[in-house]
Amino acid sequence: MSTIVALSFLLAFTQSLFGVGLLMLGTPLLLALGFDFIEVQNALLPASVFLSLLQCWDLRFEGSTRASRRIVLLAALPALALGIFLSAQFSAGMYLRPLVTAMLGFGILLRLSGEGPRERIRCLFARFETPTLFLTGLVHGLSNMGGPLLVTLAAGRYRSPRAYLALVSFAYALMASTQLLGLALKAQLELDPLQVLAQCAAVYAAKLMVSATLKALATRPLYQQLLTGLMALNLIALTLR
Repeated sequence: MSTIVALSFLLAFTQSLFGVGLLMLGTPLLLALGFDFIEVQNALLPASVFLSLLQCWDLRFEGSTRASRRIVLLAALPALALGIFLSAQFSAGMYLRPLVTAMLGFGILLRLSGEGPRERIRCLFARFETPTLFLTGLVHGLSNMGGPLLVTLAAGRYRSPRAYLALVSFAYALMASTQLLGLALKAQLELDPLQVLAQCAAVYAAKLMVSATLKALATRPLYQQLLTGLMALNLIALTLR
């Protein structure tokens, strides 16, 4: 319990700084530590829902358009449900690690690419917003790893950091809540109420610690390279496990 709570604090701190972290870093890390996918979901999804709802409350959809939120509902959520259904039909051992590795690799390569190629991919995702969100939901339902696709789309769709975060937090809140519902429907929801309360307290404390000054620093290249390094370490740990 204490390990999951401490990890929730660290990952929530990272996500409060960079917009991602709890699922995109937590999923490969726990898989590398020997957790199975259902255990990973039970460990991370409550914290993800809570942090995303806190961010939604803070941002009040600031700058993100109603059209984008509607596409999340109409494209990402049905695809997420399909991904959850497919994950129940196949053994996670058949696809999970390759898919998580591929999504981490995509995120790392995109972050290491030059500004020109990175911007072209972002604009391509934004241009094809509906199919990108459908793919995001499908991948997320199968693996928790829709984050690299989602943040690439959001970065292409919005230039304002707050609008970008508003869309990402809205999508994460909906997707993680739906995943918890899926676990409940499959009788795989195994939550310790005390652990969930402790995780929520840790997440809230982490969010309070991230000031506007720290968020501004997080946009600088050195800090962005730190996030890339964390992703790379997760990729190495997952590959060597």
